[in-house]
Amino acid sequence: MWGSKQQTSHLLLHVRKKRHPSTDSDEQPGGATMVTFLGIVDTVFEFSTPADFQYLPPGLRVNHSSLQPVHDLSVTEIQGVDVLDKNQLLHMPPAVFSSIDKPIAYRYMQGTQSMKVATSRKTANTSYNRIRRPSHAVLIPYTHKGVPDKPLEGGPHVPLERIEAGRKLFEERPVWSRAAFQSEVGLGQETGKNLLTQVAYYFTSGPWARLWVRLGYDPRVESRSFT
Repeated sequence: MWGSKQQTSHLLLHVRKKRHPSTDSDEQPGGATMVTFLGIVDTVFEFSTPADFQYLPPGLRVNHSSLQPVHDLSVTEIQGVDVLDKNQLLHMPPAVFSSIDKPIAYRYMQGTQSMKVATSRKTANTSYNRIRRPSHAVLIPYTHKGVPDKPLEGGPHVPLERIEAGRKLFEERPVWSRAAFQSEVGLGQETGKNLLTQVAYYFTSGPWARLWVRLGYDPRVESRSFT
């Protein structure tokens, strides 16, 4: 199950209320409430994706012996039809779980993640293009003249300390993939991408396609970027 790491500034409190059965009621609650400050929570993990599960019949104990028939079904050699007559469990764990992290509107349609299209009738033939997702990143093709030296205005809010940490990484290495950068800074997918939009720009084509490059740095003219 995939979780996203988030930086927070929440307070952790321990609340205890002393109850007096003789006087405690909805109209006249009794007892005192004691609040103890335990500390500040600076990191949380959010699990916003669904988790795979399996229904089991009541009374079935899942252990190594009960799962052994699952391993017996693994075909390692050519077998006869008598293998179908073996007694097997009726409630076995699936061989493969869900391959997606986030729920989508399926509705029994083919290619649900690529059904949204925008039509253009500028030419005789109708072309279908995927609707561009909203992005605050600076995107340029390989043939673009010059490189941007500052992020777009109106971008997502990113704490200054994260921006400084991101700039330090791009000073050490001017070109990063998103996965490598997020692993280095220890941020989740969304927070890591928001940070990238403030310290780098994105090539959409050419040798550095799908890579993030430090703002103001042009790998096309830097000889050390050719290796």
